[in-house]
Amino acid sequence: MWGMEKLCRYKDIVDGGGNLKSNDTLRDQGTTLDWWTYLQIKSRYQKDKDEYGLELGNNGLDKILMGPGKKALAKLYNYLLDEDRAEDTIRNQLRAWESNIGHSLNFNEWEEAWNKNYKLTRAATYKENHYKMLHRWHLAPARLAKMFPNVHPNCWKCGHGQGTFFHMWWTCPEAKRYWSKIRRWLKDIIKEEIDLNPEIFLLGMVKKGHGKEKVHLLIHITTAARLAYAQYWKKKDLPPDDLIISKILECTEISKLTHEINDDENSDYDTVWGRWYEWINDRIKEGVKGVEIN
Repeated sequence: MWGMEKLCRYKDIVDGGGNLKSNDTLRDQGTTLDWWTYLQIKSRYQKDKDEYGLELGNNGLDKILMGPGKKALAKLYNYLLDEDRAEDTIRNQLRAWESNIGHSLNFNEWEEAWNKNYKLTRAATYKENHYKMLHRWHLAPARLAKMFPNVHPNCWKCGHGQGTFFHMWWTCPEAKRYWSKIRRWLKDIIKEEIDLNPEIFLLGMVKKGHGKEKVHLLIHITTAARLAYAQYWKKKDLPPDDLIISKILECTEISKLTHEINDDENSDYDTVWGRWYEWINDRIKEGVKGVEIN
């Protein structure tokens, strides 16, 4: 199918230990590569091995592509939509987050947090943000530099560190300054200490102990803060306070609308958001610019 039999794959050019064979060895076994092609493969081989790992056997996708062309598109759609495949994708993302954070994450807690956050609001933009963070969709400069040679891989904010996804969102000095400010806001609002960690601020994984209403606030406000940060993704500057606050105010309106749509007579809206309005009114009294409540 589609000339797959002509493709050269890693399983054809590495030995039993996963090491790239020499070009002379490949020629002896009947695989002819010109030296320029071999050097290109050699320069890419170690990166692929370290970053993705080498799959030397035929996986499900290989079998479809190398098999008969009959109903090939239907087979591909079924393969991509397979639930087990979707769970594998999520677990791969989980492992990537674990690598960044530096410790393991409980899959059940991860799934529970995802389901809770997804159902928390009807706002598509908030659901989309949770999904993009989970799957690491925001294209960082280090990744773009691999696609486009003219793009510099350094961070757009600090200009020094390698602009990886996690650096841009968390380890960059400017990002740290941003999330430290959001943490101070939350501490003033809920009157409790909050750990400054990516699980809470990037993934919405808030551990029990803060109380239902405070957890609701934590998730909504950190989501609004991420939306503001994403809006300034490619800019050197950090989002201004008035933009962050406007995002949170939008969130309060959406939360109120969600309760009204659900016809929730026992709504805890005032209890949840009362702390926020008390805090924002104090800021207005202090003369903070760009803050307005309609």
